[in-house]
Amino acid sequence: MLLIDIFQAYVDDKVTNKQNMSEILKELNENSYNLFNVITQCEIQCGCIKSYDTLEYELKNINYDQLMKLYINSACDECREKIEAQIGKCILSLTSVCSLCGINIADIFIKEHRNIQHHCSANK
Repeated sequence: MLLIDIFQAYVDDKVTNKQNMSEILKELNENSYNLFNVITQCEIQCGCIKSYDTLEYELKNINYDQLMKLYINSACDECREKIEAQIGKCILSLTSVCSLCGINIADIFIKEHRNIQHHCSANK
């Protein structure tokens, strides 16, 4: 059993049974908005994160891997903690949506991984 399956089973048992779909979707929307705000604050107030727009004229011919490395490695410890907390809330909400729809979130990860592989191999 994968860790994501264990997580989904726990969410099913402890969270999903106590909420309906509209509550979970509202929560997902709020969490996504809060994630956007946290990242924006890290970029504007702290300055530890630079958006692609900022990097666009600093770096020419940047590829996706380089861009993601800049994002991942650029958050200071305080901002990283805030971002991780909000991503965790988004994952919890998405997992709850999956559970209510009878969808295994691990299957979605596998499908998206395949889609990315296919897309990347098609662009070579």
